[in-house]
Amino acid sequence: MADISIALGGGGVKGIAHLGVLKKLKEEGFNIRAIAGTSAGGVAGSVFSANIPLSEVRQSLSNLNNRHFFSRSHQDRPSLLGLRGLVNILTPLLKNRTFEDLEIPFAVTTVDIHTHNEYIIHTGPIIEAVLATAAIPGVFPSIKIGSYRIIGWRNFRSCPCGGSTLVSA
Repeated sequence: MADISIALGGGGVKGIAHLGVLKKLKEEGFNIRAIAGTSAGGVAGSVFSANIPLSEVRQSLSNLNNRHFFSRSHQDRPSLLGLRGLVNILTPLLKNRTFEDLEIPFAVTTVDIHTHNEYIIHTGPIIEAVLATAAIPGVFPSIKIGSYRIIGWRNFRSCPCGGSTLVSA
């Protein structure tokens, strides 16, 4: 079958459906060469690129405590909600993995909140980058990476097409 690169857009909780689509593509013989994600697509892309079994992802989601999913960390920037629950789901799955550790090349798309410059993150710690692409100004806290204050690219564009081109090259 064909080699393909995939761009996964946002969609909140519905973004978990990306995992089922990726699994089906793989079962049908498609070779997924690279994945780029924004927001929920970044979450799904991160665990798929790390080759985490879907059963482990489902187990983590079933253990989710809805009361605390949107809790805030003392380090969070000002926002209505936090992403502590997302950290609690991703940490046991991804541990301290970096993009360089992944089996499938992966990137997340983000934007600097001050300059509105787009950034494609494809090196360094995965969880930090996923939190950045999930950030929504005022709703979920922005993430500081280097000298940048990063939010999700979905706030500007819903599909990270440029990221899939970068990681598949």
